[in-house]
Order: sequence, then C-alpha cells, then structure tokens
Amino acid sequence: MKVIEIFGLPGSGKSNFYNNFYKKNKNLFIYEKKLLNDYKEKDLYIKFLSIIFFKYHKFLPSIILMSLIFFLEKKLIKNSKFFKKNFEIIRNANKMIELSNFNINRKIRIKFFFLRNLILLNYYLNSKKDKNLFFDQFLIQLPYMRYDNFITNKEKIEKMVYRYYNSLKKLKNFKSKLIYLDVPIRICKLRTDNRAYGRFYNTINDLNDFGALNKICLVNLKKNDYEVINLNVNEKEKKLKIKNFLN
Repeated sequence: MKVIEIFGLPGSGKSNFYNNFYKKNKNLFIYEKKLLNDYKEKDLYIKFLSIIFFKYHKFLPSIILMSLIFFLEKKLIKNSKFFKKNFEIIRNANKMIELSNFNINRKIRIKFFFLRNLILLNYYLNSKKDKNLFFDQFLIQLPYMRYDNFITNKEKIEKMVYRYYNSLKKLKNFKSKLIYLDVPIRICKLRTDNRAYGRFYNTINDLNDFGALNKICLVNLKKNDYEVINLNVNEKEKKLKIKNFLN
C-alpha cells in the first residue's frame, strides 16, 4: 500500500499529467474520485462539505465557512484515536496555512482540503486495500503557498516545511512515492497568465519566492527520505521512467 502523489510548482502541469495518466491506467490504482466517493458514503458531513467547498464557497461569508471547519475539527477531536494519531501533522499544517498571505476564504478552503485529504489517507491506510493510491496534489503539495515577507520568514518557513513532512512520514503504515514535475518557473508563469491562479506570479519577487520555496520543499523531502522521481518537461522516456519507479 503506497500513496503516489504528483507535486510541483503552480502551473507545472500536475492536473494535466494526472488526468492523462488516469485515462491510460484506470485499473492499476485507486484514484482520488473513487476513494472520495467510497468515503463520502460513510461520512455525510464530508459529503456535504465537499459540495460546499467545491461549488458554493465563493458565495458564502467567511464566518459561515469558518463555522463549518470548526465543526469538522470538533468532529475529529471527538475521534480521539484519529486526533492523537494526526495531531502533529494538523498542527504543523495549520502553522503554514496561517503564515500564508492568502485571503481568509482561501485559507479556509485550503484547510478543508487538507483535512479532507488527511481523513482520506487514514481511511485508505486502515482499509488495507490491495492497490496503491494515486493522487494529484494530495498532502505533499500543501507547503506550496505564498507567504508573508518570505525573505524575512525564510528560515521559519523552512523549519515548518521540514516538521510537516517529518510528521507526515511518521504516520503508521504511510509509504509514498512522489512524482515531481520539474518545470522551469518561467514556463509555469506563462502557463498561468490566463488562469485564476496566475496571480501567484504577479511580480518578480513572487517568482523568486516560489523558486526558493520549491528548493526548500525538495531539500526537506530528501532530508526526510521520501522517494521522489523528477520528470523534466523534455524527457523522452517519461513512460519507462515512471513505470520503473512505480514498480
């Protein structure tokens, strides 16, 4: 049982890669939608929140969204086994989300998808399924956010990223293989210019900050002994390289 995740800079082509891979390898893995649909039938509150945060979050005030997350957290705390097992991961993730300079609604939405993915991970690990889980931007991707005063807070961010990856690695039975899309940041910017998240790269400082953040994430994954494969945009042997890596 391994979790395979695609991660990388905004605009590196993660979702496109995931969708193409899914179409060609449907029967080899458990994919995001299948796992989520299985779990939602067991947890109606997650089913309800998924609808809200996918479709209606833009139309709701922050106080409503915050209340929904508050009740989700209360629900998780009541599940003492889950909370004890995942407390350190949640604490480290919350610190990074709070330091990000996204608006409050975006922070709340990021927090929901983080908690949902963590719940799904635990469900998958406990279910002892015979297929590996394949996800686009699951939990490793979380630190890729914009942060307040990145240069000033760089050392603090680096420690946060290390602790987050370290706490995730300690989760019992958690084994992962990571596919990093190694795309130059200038190409990522060009790809995002006409997309909603293109605002990630508004200025030269944004480009420099994300370049530095990318290095921080890669270094700290290595420090925590994660298995990572780098896929370059120009690689001709991508299919063979992925096949060998995932076997």
